[in-house]
Amino acid sequence: MQDLGFDGKESPLLDGTPRWLGKDSASNIAEVIGKDKVSTVSMTVAADTAHAQESGARLGLFVGTWCPSATSWVTQTLGSYSGTDIDKTKSFYGCSVQMQTLTVSDGALVIVSIDH
Repeated sequence: MQDLGFDGKESPLLDGTPRWLGKDSASNIAEVIGKDKVSTVSMTVAADTAHAQESGARLGLFVGTWCPSATSWVTQTLGSYSGTDIDKTKSFYGCSVQMQTLTVSDGALVIVSIDH
């Protein structure tokens, strides 16, 4: 995740499973979970109107890195956001992607989780 501009550290789950948590300069949050290989990655982006394009680009880079075949679906799903929260999941080649939004006062939180 450092390649994507995130700075963070190891923070194991309660059961001892390795987990890395980090944030970038825009305070977007990333999580990587996995023992012998990465099993789940997630990213939470605060998409307010002033930073919507930047947030969308960051999310696209994240999805393109971890599940390239899902990039178009995530872009289309996010493009359909109209103030009504989204909770959708779709399977792709070797991964399952869940996208959720939570409407907040100045935009939305967008959470994308990818399971391998």
